[in-house]
Amino acid sequence: MYTPANNTLSDKPSPGIRIIQWFEIFVPGIFLILFIVLACMSGVYWREVHQHSELFEPPYSPNIKPGTYMPFIAACIGVAFFLLSIFIPHSRIWWLACTITRFALAMSLVASTVLQSHYLPLPLGSCKNKDVWRDSAGVEGGLPTIFEVLPTYQTKSKSGKHHTHRPCDTLLTIWRFEIALA
Repeated sequence: MYTPANNTLSDKPSPGIRIIQWFEIFVPGIFLILFIVLACMSGVYWREVHQHSELFEPPYSPNIKPGTYMPFIAACIGVAFFLLSIFIPHSRIWWLACTITRFALAMSLVASTVLQSHYLPLPLGSCKNKDVWRDSAGVEGGLPTIFEVLPTYQTKSKSGKHHTHRPCDTLLTIWRFEIALA
């Protein structure tokens, strides 16, 4: 460590090392906030989907159930992990555990986005065709899509503006957020 008494620079870490140390100190806090946001968003969507048990039966996609569970579970694990990483002293074994856990969280978010992409409307990233079945084979005429079954509701902000929350837009927001976190 550099002290004015011994006036040497040999013990002072280089600027690159200091940046890495700063990065390792503050990144868990940033990721903790991001995973809390993902847990809140995916938890609300999970609740809405699970209120409609018909979505878990054919002709609806079998990927709906795991596609709603996985981001919520990954977000809860991420919150717990990054909360621990703020308070636990860092050793070499802890760094290995951090690396493995971060990799596992990223892979679970990737798997979740793949599952969700199987029932998102095409083109991906757009709600333009939310009322059209992706695979219409075996679907009776007039059967609503997942986004027609889930409720659309309005909220009022503090400033008095009305906001419409559509299930397709909500899922797309979660899907994009997972891609960004992965």
